[in-house]
Amino acid sequence: MKTSRVILFAAALLLAGGCSRPKTIADEDLRSIFKEIYLANAFCNNGRIDCDSMDIYEPIFEKYGYRPTDMIYTINDFSKRKSSRLSDIINEAIDQLEKEYEWYQDKVAVLDTIDLIAGERFKRTVYEDSLIVARRIADTGRLRILIPVEEGSYKIRYSYLIDSTDRNGSLRTNHLLRDSAGRQVSSSVNWMKKNNRQSYETKISATPRARVLEIRFGNYGKGLKAPSLRIDSLTVTYYLPAKAARDSLTRELMNYKLLIDGKEYPYLSQDSGTLSLHAPWISPGRDSLR
Repeated sequence: MKTSRVILFAAALLLAGGCSRPKTIADEDLRSIFKEIYLANAFCNNGRIDCDSMDIYEPIFEKYGYRPTDMIYTINDFSKRKSSRLSDIINEAIDQLEKEYEWYQDKVAVLDTIDLIAGERFKRTVYEDSLIVARRIADTGRLRILIPVEEGSYKIRYSYLIDSTDRNGSLRTNHLLRDSAGRQVSSSVNWMKKNNRQSYETKISATPRARVLEIRFGNYGKGLKAPSLRIDSLTVTYYLPAKAARDSLTRELMNYKLLIDGKEYPYLSQDSGTLSLHAPWISPGRDSLR
């Protein structure tokens, strides 16, 4: 929001002001007020709140113990000062917003990293098959796989080869999550390519409704001709929901004891005795504390 817009907005609010003597807004409060005005306008620009009325700004003034007339009085007072300018206060408010934005970005990045570590720590393989081959129509029954699921996410990885002898067109693999009644909850599709071995990976999220993961390789339908499909290195890996993985990681860390040069250092707390874990050993010859 430009400086001129802030001043015009304050002038409009003057009409709603009372008759009591206005007071000067402290510079620190003024920076905070401008910062919140910028945020309010950001919400306006995104269409998240109705900005037809200036009433959206009044709560900002009330929060810091001021009225619209105090803003007008303070702005007019800046024109008489020689030591400071209103634009300096506004720029400082913008700087504060940028610093807070960077801080939240860092926090989000840290949380993403923790989620990644926790997810990898507690993942488990729920299905794997080194080789599935379909050369005859009767073999296509092997291409449908059903796996019970629970809330969380599932990474599906495999490689496949459809050679030139397969005369079926528009082949695809469907990855479907179904509920207890067999209804589809969510899905993803891999449109398959011929003649070269391809690797494929997808991740699908299972809500509490999901009960079964169905994988249909090739999706051979009506008018089926003899297939020539080879699936290898199939793995289905389960990942806990993010919060559950974070909680599990926290419990595990709280039960660790650190050993350095043979001396034991309790880590965080030993109140959580739910897990029985071996203490990690840090070799004295490595600088592992950096």
